[in-house]
Amino acid sequence: LRVNMGNIYYEQKKYAAAKRMYRMAMDQISNQSSSSREIRFRIMQNIGNAFVQLGQYQEAIESFEAVMNAYPNTTTGFNLLLCHYSRGNIKKMKSAFTALLAVRTPDSGQETDEEEDEEENVEVPGGPELKETKDDLKDELAQRREKDE
Repeated sequence: LRVNMGNIYYEQKKYAAAKRMYRMAMDQISNQSSSSREIRFRIMQNIGNAFVQLGQYQEAIESFEAVMNAYPNTTTGFNLLLCHYSRGNIKKMKSAFTALLAVRTPDSGQETDEEEDEEENVEVPGGPELKETKDDLKDELAQRREKDE
């Protein structure tokens, strides 16, 4: 019930009230089962979103980091990255981006042989000679990676 009230307040742009309702909801949920823990982290994500709307980025970062440590997902990872960007913390932005890239999505498994075959048979506009052209951006990124290592 408190979560629903928090969602209503959030939609009404009453972010402080939404945050308060979300915290009350977290207090009512036990931390025993894995489903309860997942619900708690989803509520923490909502609290982080409310902090962002209030311009309280450091508090939002704390909520998003807690979620990313326990139940990483792309939405929370992206929100964490944006919070670090808004605070101008480049090192933490890089760290958040790396964590975001590491998030496993349901369809992020290994490609099947069939998918690889499909990629090889893709028609490239401009013909095969365009497919073999030099990619300056790709080369520059490779050089930067070598320099960082």
